[in-house]
Amino acid sequence: MADIAVANKSYADCWILFRIILPTLLIFSFFVLLMLFNCSQNVEFVKISADQAMIRARMLRENGKFLPKQSFLMRRHFFNNEESGYLKTVKRASPPQPMTDPNMMVEMLKGNVTNVLPMIAIGGWINWTFSGFVTTIVPLRPSILAFGTIYRKNADFVILD
Repeated sequence: MADIAVANKSYADCWILFRIILPTLLIFSFFVLLMLFNCSQNVEFVKISADQAMIRARMLRENGKFLPKQSFLMRRHFFNNEESGYLKTVKRASPPQPMTDPNMMVEMLKGNVTNVLPMIAIGGWINWTFSGFVTTIVPLRPSILAFGTIYRKNADFVILD
């Protein structure tokens, strides 16, 4: 029974490791280069400043109890003054609704497909790498012996039956 799980040592050690490590390094280097040289995202200054102001307002709300009263009131006046307050004067656009815009739905679909396709490729690659090797022996109950060939594809051993 121990002879079943032992792979052919003449090529298995180097060839299996080569088939795993080389594509992994290529995929990793591709994504590193993609992250380093992705300059297509243009961020608008107005959006950044609005986001930063919202973060500052939230921090003031959460941590205002640690400030002296006069400092807290000055900062609150900067954000909430009716005539010149930042949050009262700056008009912010409402976020777009993704389900009503077909272009945003297409972008979401592209994002999902770009996440799923590499997973399918990696699964196929793992199947190709380990095809022909018995990694585990699964005992089958008598009620599902007819489906044993499904579980044991490409493994024709008498001891498994």
